[in-house]
Amino acid sequence: MNILPGVLCVGAACDEGRRLIQAAAPQHAQDVRDVLIDHLSPTQMDMLIELGALVETRLAHLAEQP
Repeated sequence: MNILPGVLCVGAACDEGRRLIQAAAPQHAQDVRDVLIDHLSPTQMDMLIELGALVETRLAHLAEQP
């Protein structure tokens, strides 16, 4: 998937890399809650969800392009 024209994004992780990502995930999720999520109003949370859906739709569209 090319997110920007002329820019190729490829990612791969070895088994150890995957283990490190999995080990970091719980703390990362807690940090995101502590820094962002827990401080949003219900309206702001709805807006964040809407923006996330917009990004997801755009990325799916870009993934379909050659």
